[in-house]
Amino acid sequence: MRDVRLQEQVPQRVRQHMPSRQEPARGRLLHGRVQLQDDGELR
Repeated sequence: MRDVRLQEQVPQRVRQHMPSRQEPARGRLLHGRVQLQDDGELR
């Protein structure tokens, strides 16, 4: 259940931080957790 919430919050935050990266990130958002870890390291 937590994964679903992360998926909804991740795209909204990613759009504010990097709108350009949001498009390709969408495919990775499916994992949700992977996207969060990648964003943390990239940032």
